[in-house]
Amino acid sequence: MIGRQINVIPIKPNKEAEFLKDEIMKYVRYVKEKTSEMINKERAVTYIVFMSLIAVITLGTTFAPKEITVHYGQSVAKVYSTSQTVGEVLVELGLEKTDKLFVVPDKDARVVSGMEIYIFNTEEISIYVDGRNKNIYMPFIDTGYLLSRQGIFLEEADRIESNIFAEESKYVRVIRVSTEEVEREVDINFSMVMRPNHDLFREETREVTQGAKGAKLQIVYITYEDEIPIKEQILSEEIIRQPIDQVTEFGTKERVQTAARQTVFTGNYNVVKEMFVEATAYTHTGNRTFTGIWPHEGVVAVDPRVIPLGTRMFIEGYGYATAADTGGVIRGNKIDVFMDTREQAINWGRRQVKIYILE
Repeated sequence: MIGRQINVIPIKPNKEAEFLKDEIMKYVRYVKEKTSEMINKERAVTYIVFMSLIAVITLGTTFAPKEITVHYGQSVAKVYSTSQTVGEVLVELGLEKTDKLFVVPDKDARVVSGMEIYIFNTEEISIYVDGRNKNIYMPFIDTGYLLSRQGIFLEEADRIESNIFAEESKYVRVIRVSTEEVEREVDINFSMVMRPNHDLFREETREVTQGAKGAKLQIVYITYEDEIPIKEQILSEEIIRQPIDQVTEFGTKERVQTAARQTVFTGNYNVVKEMFVEATAYTHTGNRTFTGIWPHEGVVAVDPRVIPLGTRMFIEGYGYATAADTGGVIRGNKIDVFMDTREQAINWGRRQVKIYILE
C-alpha cells in the first residue's frame, strides 16, 4: 500500500434535491408570513373592540342625566340634566338672558354629576381703574373678588374708593399707589439787605452786592396716586452752594430843610387811591423795621391789611414815603411816620392827614 496513488472522483450535485430544498424554504417563509398576519389581525380586532367599549362607556357616561344642585336667590333645587356646560343648563332652566345674572362657575364650565351652580342677581357698577371706565353687572360679594373677576388685581399699596352701598350710581375706583426716591437740586433764595448811607440823598440807592441764589441737594420720597404726586417727604438735604445776600444802600440825606417839606402833592405820579388816616410820629428805637431795614425818614408803619408793605405814597405835610414797617397798635386807617429826631416827632404828634397811594 505504501506509495500507492489514490484517485478522488468529484460528486456532481443532484438538481432535483436542490429544487426540493428551495421549495421547502419558500413554503416555510409563506407559513411564517401568514401566521404573523393572523396574529396582527387578532391584535387589531382586540384593540378595536376595546376602544369601542371605552367609547360606549364614555358616551353613556357623558350623555346620561347628571344630578346637579342649582342655588338661585333663596331657593335651592336639584335637577337632572344632560347638558354639557353650565350655559346649557341655564338655557334648560329658561335663564338664557344671563347678561345681568352672575353665575358660578362660569357658563363655559363642564357639567359633572354632583355639581352645584350658584346664580346671583346683579347691580350695575362703574369701575374706574388705570385711566379707564367700565360698567359691569355684578353682585357685590367682595370688592377684591369683584375686581379679580374683571382681571384687575391690586398691589399692596393700592387703595379703593367706592360707594358700593349707595342706592344708585354705584362705583368702585382703584387708585394705584406708587413711590420713589428722587434726588433733586433746589434753589435757596438770597436775602435782601438794606442799610442806610448818609452820603446818599433820600430816594437814592446803591447796590453794594448783587444777590445770588444758593442751592441744596435733596433726597425726596415721593408718593404718587395714579401717577400724580400727592405727598413728598424730604429724607435728607445738603447745601451745595451758599446764597449771597443782595446788599443795597439807601440815602438818608435831605435835599431840603424839613421846614420846607411839601404839604401838597404836586408830583407827576399815577395816584391809584386817596384816603385820610391818623398819622402818629415816632423816632429811633434801636430796632430794625419789620422788613429788616433800619428806620429812616420816609419809612412809615402801616396795617398791611389796609396798606400792603412796599406801597409808595405821598403824605401831606410829610412827603414821599414807603410802607416798610408794622406796629402792634396800628390797625385800620392808621400809620406811624418816622422822624429823625425826638423833637420832630413831638412837633408832629398825632394828626389826621390825607395820603395818596402811588402806582
